[in-house]
Amino acid sequence: MKLLGFLLVIRVSAAISSPPRWLNEGEKTTIQCSFVADEGVHWFLQGKDPMPKSLMYVSGSGRITPATPGKHTAKKSAGKVSLTINDFKKEDSGKYYCFMVKNMAIKFGRTTEVYLKEKPTTPKPTTTRTTEKTTLNIPAYEETTICRPSESAVTNKDELSCHIVIWAPLAGGAFFLLLALIIVSISYCRRPRRRRCQHQLRNRPKAEEFRKPTNSYY
Repeated sequence: MKLLGFLLVIRVSAAISSPPRWLNEGEKTTIQCSFVADEGVHWFLQGKDPMPKSLMYVSGSGRITPATPGKHTAKKSAGKVSLTINDFKKEDSGKYYCFMVKNMAIKFGRTTEVYLKEKPTTPKPTTTRTTEKTTLNIPAYEETTICRPSESAVTNKDELSCHIVIWAPLAGGAFFLLLALIIVSISYCRRPRRRRCQHQLRNRPKAEEFRKPTNSYY
């Protein structure tokens, strides 16, 4: 039986198939076997599983043995065998084929592909999160006047305030620089004067009482 299933898989993969059918869920369809049957006919489904699934056997006298009663029905007339699928579902999708065993030989019919129509999926509406703007109670600052030279809109008072704003920092900086220069000059000049005074004290003539006594031989 395993060898027969293996041969069926190989034969189904190489069998000529008709254009696929697309059915809605719950729909009913009928598949015709492509050869004239004078012996018993087997119906199989090659779905997602690697091994084929047995659906029905129709004997040479027309006796029907379904694998799933009520799901599949068959009919034989003048050597033509048909398979009817009732209430089509997604698990019924796949390749349907018939074969007949005669004189120790297997004869396969044409493969018919039947699939379930995919329902169109509507994309979910993307909801954008709106961030609420929080208003902060920031005190309003008074507008400061910027000193800009203009020909018509500047009054004498404005010109005076502008001059004070510009020249006051410059004058203060110049004063501090001058003061620092004077302090550095005084501290630098004191050091050389002390050295010069000490040198002059060394070279100053000594008093009479500190001189060496004169020669007493004279």
